[in-house]
Amino acid sequence: MAATKMPKGPGFMVTFAYYFLATLFLGSFLASRLLHLSLGTAIPYELAALAGLSVGIVGTALNRSEVMELPIASPKVFRNRLGQILQELGFTLVPDHEGTAEPATSPDSQLDRAVAEAEPPVQCYRRSPSLLAFSALEVYVQVGERSAYLMSRVSTLHKIRQKLGL
Repeated sequence: MAATKMPKGPGFMVTFAYYFLATLFLGSFLASRLLHLSLGTAIPYELAALAGLSVGIVGTALNRSEVMELPIASPKVFRNRLGQILQELGFTLVPDHEGTAEPATSPDSQLDRAVAEAEPPVQCYRRSPSLLAFSALEVYVQVGERSAYLMSRVSTLHKIRQKLGL
């Protein structure tokens, strides 16, 4: 059974912090070694902060997770076309994906289940790790009657949008 909740993924702040901090730590160490400066001085950290800001902005622009909503006329036609596009990009449908469902433990669990059953299921398409090369590993798809939601990295969603002709 497919999951019913669309995952959110890391957003802007988490992605920026990841790239900025990784570059700050690595950059300060490299700057101190290459410039023969002590880590007790401010210069390696200042240079690394500039590099971290640049890498953080570029990394966030290309690799943050985002949800894209698309208006559709026919769910069946859209699923077939999207399946072809994702296959061209190296993604395959994960059968019986349940990784994003949250267990209902609240007193309103019957209501939660009823709402979840009314929502279209979320399908997961996964890319082979050998094809990864700095691109998204998964694309989540939820197709309703009038709209479809796709969640993945921005760069992957951009490729999908281009292939759909949008």
